[in-house]
Amino acid sequence: MMMMIMKMSFSRRMQKTFGRENLGSVATPYLMPYDYKRRFLDTQYGMRKDGDIFKIGDCAVLVDQDGDITIKVKEFRVSEGLWELLTRKRGNKEHVTSDDLRTYKKILLMTNTHLEGYRP
Repeated sequence: MMMMIMKMSFSRRMQKTFGRENLGSVATPYLMPYDYKRRFLDTQYGMRKDGDIFKIGDCAVLVDQDGDITIKVKEFRVSEGLWELLTRKRGNKEHVTSDDLRTYKKILLMTNTHLEGYRP
């Protein structure tokens, strides 16, 4: 009983943290699954959660209220397609554009995600 109450309390707290008002309506469905460690998440070449911080490669990822991200003081406007690339092992390719692929590549290179141990 105590564990269930703690779990519900944690879940409500995370919903408040990850709510649409904090992360935007596009980002929220892509970030909520990180609380539940879903198998469809790409934590090798995509975002991962380290404590309360989202990371990709060797860098922290800040998500603003519009669902856009900042990595190493560079801001990226994030579309649904880029969220697919950043979070899913097998994203919905219908949402991904060539601009999304270019931005994703830029993020992978600047964060050393493609390198073992994220070391340049």
